[in-house]
Amino acid sequence: MKKNSISLYTLIGVSALLASTPCAYAQQAAATPAATATAAKGPIIYRAMVLSQLPPEKLAMYKAAIAQLRTKNKVLYDQIAKLQGDLSTILTAEKFDKPAYMAKVAEIDKIYTQTHTNTTEAIVGVAEKFTPEERKVLDSLHRTPGGATHHGQSSNGKTGK
Repeated sequence: MKKNSISLYTLIGVSALLASTPCAYAQQAAATPAATATAAKGPIIYRAMVLSQLPPEKLAMYKAAIAQLRTKNKVLYDQIAKLQGDLSTILTAEKFDKPAYMAKVAEIDKIYTQTHTNTTEAIVGVAEKFTPEERKVLDSLHRTPGGATHHGQSSNGKTGK
C-alpha cells in the first residue's frame, strides 16, 4: 500500500511541475500581443505575415531566389539521403568498418556545408538589393516571435528567453 502512495505522490508532484513549466516557445511568443496572436496561428502564417511586409517586387525577388535555392539544394539533399543509406549499411554490417564510416560522415558534412553556403549566397544575393528596412524583414524570418533564432538561440547567444 505504501508503494502505491509514493507513486501517487510522485505522479502528483511531476504533474504539478509539468503544468507550471511553460515551454520556451510559449515564453518567446508571449513577448508581444501581435506575436502571440501570430504564433498561435503557426509558423507558416507567421512567415506569410512577415513576408507581406515586403514590397511586391522584392517579395517576388525573394521567392525566386528561394525557389532557385531549393532546386539547387535538392540535388545535394538527395546525395545526403543516399550517403545516409550507405552509412546505415556500414553501421549494421557484420564487421564495423570505422574508416569507411568516418569517410561517409565527412562526405555528408561536406555536402551539408555546401547547402549552408548555397543558402547564405541566396540570402546575400537578395539582401544586397534590399533596403535596411527590408533586410530587417529577412532577419525576422529566421527568428521566432520572441526573438530566438531558428535553432533556439536568442540574439544574445543564450538558448530560450
